Parts: sequence; structure tokens; C-alpha cells
Amino acid sequence: MPRRLSAADTYLPLRGVSLLTLESRTATDRSLAILDTVLNSDAPLSAKMIGTELDLPKATVHRLLGSLEDKGLLGKDPVSGGYVAGSSLCEMAFKILRRSAASAPRHAVIADLAAKVGETCNLGMLDGSEVRYLDRVEASHSPLKLDFRPGSRVPLYCSAMGKVFLSAMAAGAFERYLSAVDRVPYTAATLIAEMALRDGIAQVREAGYATDNEEYIAGVNCLSVAVPVTRARHFIAIALQAPKSRTDLSALQSRLPLLKSAAVKLAEFFDNELAGQS
Repeated sequence: MPRRLSAADTYLPLRGVSLLTLESRTATDRSLAILDTVLNSDAPLSAKMIGTELDLPKATVHRLLGSLEDKGLLGKDPVSGGYVAGSSLCEMAFKILRRSAASAPRHAVIADLAAKVGETCNLGMLDGSEVRYLDRVEASHSPLKLDFRPGSRVPLYCSAMGKVFLSAMAAGAFERYLSAVDRVPYTAATLIAEMALRDGIAQVREAGYATDNEEYIAGVNCLSVAVPVTRARHFIAIALQAPKSRTDLSALQSRLPLLKSAAVKLAEFFDNELAGQS
């Protein structure tokens, strides 16, 4: 009787390439299937869950997971012990998105927004428990020269982009974040109390945008919205940053329509590129 084909056998990591032949059902194919399964999950997955999903033998799953973990492509969630994207995989994703974000059309959207608003504009992605900057255009007249070049990281709980990402997390992921991250006060306004942060993130979900009212850097306000990508597997956000001495938070919030318009344009660029149309 022919062997029943498993999900791992029929997984197609490359468009137009069939894995239904014995020769092509390699460890690499199964490793790609495991990565795809983990990346598509909203919560960490145990080895047993991965094996069940892909119909793979226990020994095979543990061997492949060990190899992927050794290479940094997968890691273990510190709370549940389940498998999540590893540091090397996140680094590769960042390089891809940074290359995409730095391309002329995307950078032009950010530069145009910065020119219209007269304030610094940042583009970032969720990377573990932090925001990682993808691109940045500083206001030409800004008295602040902050070192937030692409690749820089900032915390989630006290940054506008970070709070956008927290508001978009599944409930389980948000709870794991709260239990795992040591929240330190960067300024007197930093929300470090759990209930205050929960309330703040609930307000972001309701409003559809987030603010940073001197919570990360004293004297600096930020406003952020999500870039509504549909094809990317990463959270991406765009933010405006301004010194409070020139632009208070209410004035910055009046630029929300311009910020949302730029986010939609960026999402279109990202989605077209991922669809192979750019």
C-alpha cells in the first residue's frame, strides 16, 4: 500500500517546485515546513505540536528542531518553552525588510511625510521584544540629533511604535511579553506599572494609533500607526517624532491623517514587492 503523504511531503517552499518525488523529500524541505509552521503560529509550538501538524516522526522532529535551533533559525520561548523564530531568522527578516524599506519608492514616502509635517519620520518592525528601525528621515531643522539609525532598537512598552505592536499582538503573546520583560523607567512618564500599561494598550487598540508622551526620551513626543501590510509576516509601523518644545502632543496628533495616508502607501509597496509585482 502506498505511504500516505504528510503535510511535510507536500509543503511547497518554492513556487512551482513539487516535493512529491522521493528525491526531493529532503531534510531541508522538512526544515522549511517546520519554519513555515512556527512562523504561521500566533503562539510558541512544542515539538509534539509541530510533529502532529506535519505528520512527522518524533525522532525526525527533534533532530530537525535541534539543527534549526543550533543555527539560530528557531529559539525557545522563555515562558512556555515552545519554539519561536530565532535570532538568526529575525536578523535575516530585518535585512530583507531594511533592503525593501531603503528602496527609493518607500524612502520617498517617508521623506515626503517628513517634509509635509516638518518633523522626523521613522519606520520600524517588531523584532522580538523590541522595535527595530528600518528607515528614518530627520527633520532638517530639528534641534535634536538622536542616534536612531536603521538597525537601532527601542523598547516596546515606552515607544509609540512599540505600543502599536503590543496592541496588535494576540492575547497570549501579549501576556507572555508582560511576564517576560523587565520594564524600567526611562523617564518620569514611562509606564512601568502593569495595569497602567494594560490600560494604555487598550486605548491604542480603541484609537487605532499610539503616542509616546515623553515616555522614552524626555522632551520628545511621538505618534505612530501600523503599516497595514497583508502579505508580510512581520508587524511594521510608521511614526512621527518631534521635540515637545516645538510641537506638543495635540499638535502632533493633528497630523494623524497624513501619517495614516503614508502608512497605506507603504503597505501597498511592501505587499506589491512580496507579491513579486514591484
